[in-house]
Amino acid sequence: MSRPILTNLSSGVWVNFDDLSKKRILVIDPSDGSYETLRHEFVNFHVEKIARVRAAVDAILKLKQGETFDIVISEYHLNKGSMDGNGSHGSIADLNGQQLLEKLRKDDLLSNQTAYMIISGEDSRDMVLHMLEQLPDDYLLKKWLKKDRLITRIGRVLRKKQMLRTLYEHLDKKDYDKLIEEAKTLIADPTLKEYQLDIYRLKAETEMATHQYEAAKRT
Repeated sequence: MSRPILTNLSSGVWVNFDDLSKKRILVIDPSDGSYETLRHEFVNFHVEKIARVRAAVDAILKLKQGETFDIVISEYHLNKGSMDGNGSHGSIADLNGQQLLEKLRKDDLLSNQTAYMIISGEDSRDMVLHMLEQLPDDYLLKKWLKKDRLITRIGRVLRKKQMLRTLYEHLDKKDYDKLIEEAKTLIADPTLKEYQLDIYRLKAETEMATHQYEAAKRT
């Protein structure tokens, strides 16, 4: 039997329970307490495919083994993780959650269609502004993990990933010309008004990456 749709009346974000229950989720968090909070919230929504590692290096090893995920939730501050035969993973062991995201994208270990969210117990103004500048798919304070806030935020991110799916597919395939042309089409679509900034950002970043500097300035 299909479960009902969850609607958050304050934000208008909806989450289809059946769809969420099929997602594969990776949690990267050294804290047993916050991981158990996350796991409890997901279990409440019948999510069964939840993997957990404690450090950046362990996440990298897992993805290198070919595992794929729909959602990755990473603590900002991570453990150094397990060591290899030489006793060291070098600078990889020192990566924080944002730096890990950048490495995973750069090394093609994580699809751009995967939602990547960062969580942290730090709620200082500087920290929040820093994370907003870094642009993960979302940044969530640990104190907000309960009371449906986590699921609501995931629902918002998954909806964006679905609505802009073609752009992320082109980005994964490095079809940059197609991404730019598709972005022009989506910018003109009135039904995607709430994602305009995301579309413009993807278009501008792609133009910069392909040395189309004047086009990026116009974007």
